Amino acid sequence: MVARPVGLPHPAISQRCRRGGDTVTSLRDDVSVCSADDGMVLLDERSGRYWQLNVTGAEVLSALLSGATPQEVAARLAASRAVDEQRAAADVAALLDQLVKAGLVRVS
Repeated sequence: MVARPVGLPHPAISQRCRRGGDTVTSLRDDVSVCSADDGMVLLDERSGRYWQLNVTGAEVLSALLSGATPQEVAARLAASRAVDEQRAAADVAALLDQLVKAGLVRVS
């Protein structure tokens, strides 16, 4: 579930999610996002940099933006894939941290 740069234009969506026990987080206003056949693409309009999430990463981000907690997302992953919940929780946290560090998601 690594976010990596790509190069396609996409429309803007503004959504919110919860980050563990933290306050509400959201995609930055200047981040555009679009679903793709192989995942999801995010555009940082400030820098012009694109990020691509694979199918699992897209499912994780979509669930978070729909209001699921990281723990809920990890439990869903563990139930539907060959991964234990502890590993799934670490992967969800790593993806969310990566998106925060990239400036694509902000904590309110």
